[in-house]
Amino acid sequence: MISFKEAEKILLSKHAVIKKNSMDFLYPIFDRLGRPQDKLGSVIHVTGTNGKGSVCAYMESALRACGFKTAVYTSPHIFSLRERIKFCGKEISETEFAGIFSRVYPLCKDLTFFEIMTVIAFVWFSQKKPDFSVIEVGIGGLYDTTNVIEKTEIAVISSIGYDHMELLGNSLEKIAVQKAGIAKKGSTLIYPAIASEAEIEVKKTARKAGAAVLKVRDIFEKSEIDVRKGLMNFYSSKAGRYQTRMIGEKQSINVSIALAALETLSLKHSGIDMKKAKKGIEKAFIPARFQILKKAGKRIIVDGCHNEEAVKVFISTIKKAGLKPKTLIFSIMANKDYKKVLRLLSKKFEKVYFSSADENKALSPAFLADEFEKYDSKADITAVSQPEIALKAALKDEGDICVCGSFYLASKILKLLGRVQ
Repeated sequence: MISFKEAEKILLSKHAVIKKNSMDFLYPIFDRLGRPQDKLGSVIHVTGTNGKGSVCAYMESALRACGFKTAVYTSPHIFSLRERIKFCGKEISETEFAGIFSRVYPLCKDLTFFEIMTVIAFVWFSQKKPDFSVIEVGIGGLYDTTNVIEKTEIAVISSIGYDHMELLGNSLEKIAVQKAGIAKKGSTLIYPAIASEAEIEVKKTARKAGAAVLKVRDIFEKSEIDVRKGLMNFYSSKAGRYQTRMIGEKQSINVSIALAALETLSLKHSGIDMKKAKKGIEKAFIPARFQILKKAGKRIIVDGCHNEEAVKVFISTIKKAGLKPKTLIFSIMANKDYKKVLRLLSKKFEKVYFSSADENKALSPAFLADEFEKYDSKADITAVSQPEIALKAALKDEGDICVCGSFYLASKILKLLGRVQ
């Protein structure tokens, strides 16, 4: 049997390939493995340009708090491959991962990193027999590997914006069709306020699939950030007060979506107790979502935001929190719309360190520094490849620090700060 470390090495060597195989290529592989996608219990399938990871975390934690056996598949990982695949809140073990990898890899040698990870997740979940599986889409929805699932109870679109346009299309309408492609006959497709042109396509696609649609509004009238405790408080005349461990201007709508999904599920599942679900939502946490840490007498805000919509929310959340960071550490992948992101971040910081989160996939620090100077000529700009050197230098500067642009960078910085989970 291949060891976990050997499996991890093989998988990471395939990480640069985003999408390669058609669904028709994938179905026979799942068939040969006994169709594990049919044995996931009740499925909540979640897509969205931003926010889908948070919605998944809230849903899984809430259902687990109600006493259900839960499986959750998310991406990206921050510390370990295994954190993408969890059952009842616990990561798949190295032994179990290696065992399933050894079994499925002969069938999966031509698949990409994400495709193989999805196979492993679904095989493991089918063995664990969950009551509910919360499955996060990788990219898009319609042609995403996770869409081999043919029956879902709830489909969620957390948001629709511009990202992965080389795969999904260069208009909100095209992106909306891809994301709404997770709607299935008999399911309920839940979505928040989105651009009208996208909403038209979402409704049309859901209707063709035979799915009901439910548009969710933000039920919270007020929110505030407790910077000292690293918590966010929401207030609603309907749902009362919620306090979450994940911070961000969009977390109120993410919680609202999760609550709407839970209420919809409760019509068929008597075990869903909204009081217990609330406790689960308040315990939910995933790293690198406006995560506030302290080091050397200053705050370090770590966020994986990497597209225009997410960076806008990041900047808005900084203002809402009353923070005034002076230093930025930044890296971004080459396939992202770096110009829009750099423009948004310009004239916000006194000192900027451009680093490299991944030498194969990230834009070079020197290139980013040159581009950024076009938008902000007053900031003190430094290009340094190693994140550890950038962090060490930033800790010597005055003021708080922001880290953003990539989950790869967030992972490296969190590890450097001694966070391992």
